[in-house]
Amino acid sequence: MRKHLSLLLAAGLTLALAACSGQEGCSIKGHTSFGQYQKAYLTDLDQRPVDSVEIAGGKFAFGRRDSVGEPYAMLVRLQQTAEPYDWIEMPVFIENGNVRMEIGEYIHTAGTPLNEALQSFFDQLQQSKDAIGTKKGVTVEEIENTFSEFYRQQITLNKGNALGRYIYQAYGIHLKGEDKAQVEEIMK
Repeated sequence: MRKHLSLLLAAGLTLALAACSGQEGCSIKGHTSFGQYQKAYLTDLDQRPVDSVEIAGGKFAFGRRDSVGEPYAMLVRLQQTAEPYDWIEMPVFIENGNVRMEIGEYIHTAGTPLNEALQSFFDQLQQSKDAIGTKKGVTVEEIENTFSEFYRQQITLNKGNALGRYIYQAYGIHLKGEDKAQVEEIMK
């Protein structure tokens, strides 16, 4: 009986390890409806290429097999081969799991917690832009203050993760006065 129980426990442990190992690493599967781009690059935030693949039928994919201990931001850049200055890029978070990206008239990223939070950030940013666009007689100062407050809220909401650091790095230049002081204190 002990032998059967030991075998059963060993089999269960093997299945559990196999299930957990399936969650290690990061895969990025993307699609673009923009047919002019032939190559996809995965770059660091300083735009240094880390990997590249050909885009076939609008599809591209990147993968990392080892476990991602601490999630971090990178960029996916779509580029024309003949016109290297014609490109678009989208941030993506490298974390354990399967990331799905759609880059077209609308941009969408999903599949992992930080990439879902990134999508939420971009959706809220667009809503803020739309709200400002419908106001009549809005001043430059009102626009600057609205976005400063928005970025402060988003950085504060995500202060303990890679998304907060990304927003601070990419959009922190738009912080004003007290918003800037609060964020600088948070990001120390």
